[in-house]
Amino acid sequence: MKVVLNVDNIVSGYGKKEVLHGVSLTVREGEIVSIIGPNGSGKSTVLKTVIGQLKCRSGRVIFNGRDITGSEAHKVISLGISYTPQGSIVFPDMTVSEHLDMGAWILKGKEAVKAAAQRVYEIFPILYERRNQKAKTMSGGERQMLSLGRAMMTDPELLIMDEPSIGLAPMFVDSVYESIIRINAGGTAFLIVEQNAVKALENSRCGYVLEMGKNRFEGDAKALLENEEVRRLYLGG
Repeated sequence: MKVVLNVDNIVSGYGKKEVLHGVSLTVREGEIVSIIGPNGSGKSTVLKTVIGQLKCRSGRVIFNGRDITGSEAHKVISLGISYTPQGSIVFPDMTVSEHLDMGAWILKGKEAVKAAAQRVYEIFPILYERRNQKAKTMSGGERQMLSLGRAMMTDPELLIMDEPSIGLAPMFVDSVYESIIRINAGGTAFLIVEQNAVKALENSRCGYVLEMGKNRFEGDAKALLENEEVRRLYLGG
């Protein structure tokens, strides 16, 4: 199976503070991969380093065989990666359709944008129903779907998500993960950072557990769910 993303021994952080001390992971074609671990373990820092929001001090980030280490975020996204930040960030006074237009910034021509929006509406019928509705009138789960839909406008090969379930009621968490599974069935690979570790691993092929900026465990997601030490330390027993 083709390797889409290879993160090789990356070191990164904020200012003078080093957060990641040599983290490695792999995402293969069509996989859902989760990163779990306690607060402060460096999970979100990995994502921000991959997409170019943070400088990689050493190590390499390879996407589809191309070294993108140190590339600016907009260039990374143009290569086939999309990113949804923590908290389903949307603009309250913008409509659903305006958000999707914003997500289509690398597409050329009205027809391409229209076709991309149609694909999103097929995945999220609720967004089509509310295409003229402002984001501030939507529920938390609907805003997360909107954030996902905006990211899907470029038809990415890899979609990186930071805490997709944060702040959502259980029913909306289920709905968001159902959407992720549906998108993944179409061939999009996912790299997901998640505090809801059990939910993430239940819906992933493989997982990585970070602790203090280093790899602690990795492997098949179901095996991690059944690992007694992982359950005791990170999954609430």
